[in-house]
Amino acid sequence: MNWIEIWLQQELSLQPSELLFFCKAEALGSTEAKAVPYQKFEAHPNDLYVEGLPENIPFRSPSWYGIPRLEKIIQVGNRIKFVIKR
Repeated sequence: MNWIEIWLQQELSLQPSELLFFCKAEALGSTEAKAVPYQKFEAHPNDLYVEGLPENIPFRSPSWYGIPRLEKIIQVGNRIKFVIKR
């Protein structure tokens, strides 16, 4: 990966991160962005999960995704929803 691809991936990963922060806030009934505890989502998949991600893209920290997946997540951002059953 060259430096332009690395920079683009870093920039693109910020958008889904912010999007997911606000999705979590919405699920909690808040208007303020909330950090996403990815490890808790992995540990409690029946109580905490995400709906609306593009097909074949698992829920992870955006830093794990490459450019194509980040772009797909950004495209469907308006349908991504956190489900918190607590």
